[in-house]
Amino acid sequence: MEIVVSKDGSNTIFSHEFDEFYHSPRGAVSESKYVYIQNGLEEYVKINNYSSISIFELGFGTGLNALLTWEYSIKHNLKVDFTSIEKFPLDLITNLKLNFSETNKDLFQKIINSDWNIKNNLDNNFTLTKCKSDINEYFTNEKSDIIFFDAFAKSKQDEIWSDEIINKVCQFLKPNGIFVTYASTTQLKKQLKSNNFSLIKKKGALGKREMTFAIKKEN
Repeated sequence: MEIVVSKDGSNTIFSHEFDEFYHSPRGAVSESKYVYIQNGLEEYVKINNYSSISIFELGFGTGLNALLTWEYSIKHNLKVDFTSIEKFPLDLITNLKLNFSETNKDLFQKIINSDWNIKNNLDNNFTLTKCKSDINEYFTNEKSDIIFFDAFAKSKQDEIWSDEIINKVCQFLKPNGIFVTYASTTQLKKQLKSNNFSLIKKKGALGKREMTFAIKKEN
């Protein structure tokens, strides 16, 4: 593992094992804010105007999306129940070196130091459950409002983008829920449509042509 400074000044990590960055080297925080907060969380709140929502994330990674979501929940007084799954958690020392938030270092430390595999009540509005598990072995009866799909790219971790995994994750989402990811492939779009999703075309982050934003239809 190697900590790298991305072009917006925020850190990302380069994994030598996967030969891949955890975030865009063009801007780690900028990419996550654009894809998962601006075009995920904010869009869902605009559409549904709820005061309480649940999020399931595939790929906890560095904890950046959890941090940005918690910051949003504080700013907008939104209750969020955030569940994230990660097969290969980063070591604590490396994770705490990341510079994602100069103003909210305490929030990031609480996220990283929170216990795995239990629900952590981090404040009155934000609960976090970090699950150390393989998605193939994970199951839940709970349904979420939003799915953050944030695995490594298909070229580096093809099995995570398989039809079987996409089908499984789609079952974790409520009707009218949102599936959002930085990637956009023909196969992914096809699988989402087969799972009764409507796809809305959105421009990708930081020069990428397109990202994926899909809404699960009512049955």
